[in-house]
Amino acid sequence: MSAKINPLEGKLDLERIEHELRTNRTAKASDFEITSNKGILNFNNPAPSQSNSTGWVFHMSVLPEHRQKALDIIGNEALAGGINSFTVTNIKNTYEFQNPNNPQKGRMFTIRDMGEDGFKEFLARVEERFVAAGIEPSHAVNGDRALNGSRYISYHNNGIVTGNARVLPEESEHYPPEKRYNPL
Repeated sequence: MSAKINPLEGKLDLERIEHELRTNRTAKASDFEITSNKGILNFNNPAPSQSNSTGWVFHMSVLPEHRQKALDIIGNEALAGGINSFTVTNIKNTYEFQNPNNPQKGRMFTIRDMGEDGFKEFLARVEERFVAAGIEPSHAVNGDRALNGSRYISYHNNGIVTGNARVLPEESEHYPPEKRYNPL
C-alpha cells in the first residue's frame, strides 16, 4: 500500500496567506478563496456540496507549531469531501487562544456542519491523518463536548439562523442529538 499523498502540502502556506490578506481583501490558495475577519481566516470551497446550516459546530485544537501541518490535512480533506468552509486562527490569535484563561482557548480550527454528505467520514479522516502525522492536541474548548474517542475534535450545537432569527438549540429540530439529524 502506498503512502497517501497530500496534494495541498505547501500550497496553503499560512505565512504567505496572512501576508497577502494584510493588503488584499481576499487571497487564493489552491482552490480556496480566503478572507480574514478579526483574526480569523475563512477558507471557502469553490464547489461546496451543500449549504444548509445544521447548527453543529466542530473545533479542532492542535499545538501552534502543528497549525500548518493540520491546515494541509484539513484543506485536503475539505476539498476531497466537498466541505463548504472552515476557519483557522491567524498567528496572533493562535497564541492568544493557547492561554488557559482565554475564553476562546483551543479554538484553532472551526468547521460548521452544513449538511454535507460524508461529514462524519470527513472528521474521521482528519483525526486519522492528524494521528499519523504526529500532530499534538492542545487545550479543550470551553463549552464544547469532546468527540468520542478524539484527541483533537470537540463540538456543540448553537442553533440555526433562519432569516434574522436564531433558533436556539433546544428549539431546533436538530437538537438534542437524539432528534432527527446528528452528524456523528
